[in-house]
Amino acid sequence: MDTDLSFCSRRSPVVCLHGCAASSQPIASSLGLDILKRGGNAADAAVAIAAALAVTEPCSTGPGGDAFCLFYNGETGEITGINGSGRLPRAQTLDFLEGRGYTAGAPPSSSDALNVTVPGAPACWCDTVQLFGSHKV
Repeated sequence: MDTDLSFCSRRSPVVCLHGCAASSQPIASSLGLDILKRGGNAADAAVAIAAALAVTEPCSTGPGGDAFCLFYNGETGEITGINGSGRLPRAQTLDFLEGRGYTAGAPPSSSDALNVTVPGAPACWCDTVQLFGSHKV
C-alpha cells in the first residue's frame, strides 16, 4: 500500500484497512480495536472506548456525565440517535416548579440543587450496545 504519511503531528500515524478505532488516549483506542478484532462492531468498540476513557481521561469523560450516540446503519442507510443527557426526577414537573415560585422568566439559579440531573452516560452506553451492538463480545 502506497501511503503518504508526511503530515506533521504529535500523534502517531495510523493506517487502517478493515476497521479503525480512534480516541484521545492510545490505550482506549487499542481496546476499541481489540473489540473489532474479536467480532464486535462500531457500537461495541465505541462503548468500550468510552468506558476506557473514563479511566484513562477521567477529567474529560466518564459515567458521571452525559453521552450522546448517532448510529449509522450501513445496510439501511438509517441514522438513529440516543439522547443520554441527564434526567430530572419524575416528580419535578412544571407544576412542581411553579408551586415554588419559579417561572420561565425566573427559573432556578444555575447553582440550585433543582438543576442536578441523574447522569445519562451509563444508560446511553447500555442502550447503544443493546440496540446496535453485535452481541458477539
